[in-house]
Amino acid sequence: IKSIRDLATGFDSSRKDQKAILPKSNVLTYEFTNGCVITLRPSGTEPKLKYYIEHAGKDPGCTLKELHSMARVLIMEMLQPIKNGLKYHLP
Repeated sequence: IKSIRDLATGFDSSRKDQKAILPKSNVLTYEFTNGCVITLRPSGTEPKLKYYIEHAGKDPGCTLKELHSMARVLIMEMLQPIKNGLKYHLP
């Protein structure tokens, strides 16, 4: 993990002063060394965790593979659905 931004607390490890410049909200963002960015937030209407994964690449097939790999890392290693009793779907 290259940097973490937690808008609930106003923390941003990518900034020199470690203060987020975006307004406070219930959003957590991870930037990875491979350029991938994962943002998590709770659903506003359902008991769900929403996540968004961004990644740029020259080859669409390779980029999609990398996105799927990062989704698996997020779900299985970071959220640990089995340990935490969460329902999940892998891409």
